[in-house]
Amino acid sequence: MALLTHLGVPCRSRQEADVFFTTILGMPRTRSFTVSSEVSSSIFRLPGEVDVLMYDNDRVRIEAFVTPHAATSGYTHIGLEVVNLSNVFDTCRRHGVECFTVPRGEKLLYFVRDPAGNLYELTEKKP
Repeated sequence: MALLTHLGVPCRSRQEADVFFTTILGMPRTRSFTVSSEVSSSIFRLPGEVDVLMYDNDRVRIEAFVTPHAATSGYTHIGLEVVNLSNVFDTCRRHGVECFTVPRGEKLLYFVRDPAGNLYELTEKKP
């Protein structure tokens, strides 16, 4: 059985990553590091070194790669469970982060797109 341990996503700046992951999603930044050009080329087939910001809430870890390489959309998205969906949407709006709902049958699906273009589907944690 495999368990998800972390996700790597591109971001455009440290500030945008801090606002999105810490202010909006409540995930503190726990560390940062730089991936060397050699390692980046070997793993990701991308040239140059890249700074990585790590956010962790003891359930999932996000590695935000500070890079000019834009996120590609397609069907790729990340599902996150949040404590208060309404509060997250309000915070997104205050910070200019795109948030939207899509009807599917009898329910609404909730999405946010971070400033780098990564798409997140949000569900509310059941009490």
